Amino acid sequence: MSKTTINVTNITIIAPAYQAIVGSPVPQGAGVIDLIRAMENAQTTKLKADWSRGTYPGQALSAIMGPWSADLAGTAPACVVQELTTSFEGWGLPTDGATQIAVEITTQIGSNAGYSEEFFGRWSEGVNAELDYGLEYGILPIDEQGTQGVIYSFSAGLVAD
Repeated sequence: MSKTTINVTNITIIAPAYQAIVGSPVPQGAGVIDLIRAMENAQTTKLKADWSRGTYPGQALSAIMGPWSADLAGTAPACVVQELTTSFEGWGLPTDGATQIAVEITTQIGSNAGYSEEFFGRWSEGVNAELDYGLEYGILPIDEQGTQGVIYSFSAGLVAD
């Protein structure tokens, strides 16, 4: 996946996303990287706490995808499919559903885009296996011109029989 560069120096630009995701005001003296890490940590913690299907898988991917625009809703951007495939391989999960899960992710983001959202899904991996996945995400500006990106934490695991 290509890296998304955050080109924000004015912290007030990302303050609304930070406050919605972390639940507190921006700490005085914090840098952009500090805020991004705090948002990713808060998302991963919330994803784990809200995991409702069995045991939380224990692994999570946190990143920023950008730029985001409404025309990506319902598509499978190559960077998302690649990131899911790489993560699934690293987590010992089947990769067959990566493209369809990417479509579901972008559909959900397009339908519910906000500073702090989440959703969970299930993908059937043949007759004997199902993959549960969850995404905690928020929209934030990734540059001073207001270009939008998606900050997220994602996890997936096989459903135990």
